[in-house]
Amino acid sequence: MKANNERITDILGRYGTIIALFVMIVLFGLWIPDRFLTLTNAMTILKQGAILTIMASGLTMVLLMNEFDLSIGYLGSFIGMLTTGLMARQGLPMPAAVCLGILCGAGIGLLNGLIVTYLRISSIVATLAVGSGLIGLNYLYTGGGQISSGIPASFAVLGRGTTVGIPNLVVVMVIFCGLLWVFTNYCNAGRRMYAIGGNETAAWLSGINIRKHKILGFMLCGASAGLAGICLASLLSVGHPEAANSFMLDAFAAAFLGAVTLRRGQFHILGTAIGVIILRVTLNGLIMAGAEYFLQNLITAGILIGAVALSGRRGSRTG
Repeated sequence: MKANNERITDILGRYGTIIALFVMIVLFGLWIPDRFLTLTNAMTILKQGAILTIMASGLTMVLLMNEFDLSIGYLGSFIGMLTTGLMARQGLPMPAAVCLGILCGAGIGLLNGLIVTYLRISSIVATLAVGSGLIGLNYLYTGGGQISSGIPASFAVLGRGTTVGIPNLVVVMVIFCGLLWVFTNYCNAGRRMYAIGGNETAAWLSGINIRKHKILGFMLCGASAGLAGICLASLLSVGHPEAANSFMLDAFAAAFLGAVTLRRGQFHILGTAIGVIILRVTLNGLIMAGAEYFLQNLITAGILIGAVALSGRRGSRTG
């Protein structure tokens, strides 16, 4: 009897969030059948979640090593502004501007990693300080305004176009997050990151270079936030100094939801993607049902608190 109870608890622990997702889909489908259960709405949910999934997947790379990055929202906004500015003001071709934007994001991630690993400053404090600096750089570069003119029309194709009927943002998300999934599951560096997150002292004693892998994680996080900011700027067809700032809370909520999905209290890319879908399905259904806009932040905050609590409980049971 005890073994059966433990098995049921384990199943609910691993698949409880997925079961909850299907329950929500059924409930919203019964509540709003004419609009919710449609292919168009499914594509809308995927498109709305694509940018967040890219950013949250990068965040996962540092969370799995027990570090944090509170600069991702500000970084995304800055890189979005920088990329549009490089095209509109400096006249760079779109591919060059996008590549430079992603590289700049990785460079800011490198700075975060160096501060955390070499100066031994808490990642919370370090990345919050860097994020504050990015706010200043953002307004210094733009003078507090937005960039809306001079952006080539081809840039909007990334955020608004489709490929064989699938939104380009979804295609970019699948490719990028697929690469991160392969990296974390099948590359030595990714596996070593998990080892660091599991027991940093044991990882160090086994010969793993802790600094190098943490810096790499922050660089991947920075590049992801930069790519997310570029995609958002393309979707909006404008460079806005605060466009991606609000994505940070959602990214953390998705990542912590992912940590209680399929695995026992462990951050992973697939779980993070599922976490984004749960968030977007919930908010999409509530909006269609006529819920007030302010409920989105309240629900996201509640989901984040619940996910962190569940992740902590499961982690302590398996530790």
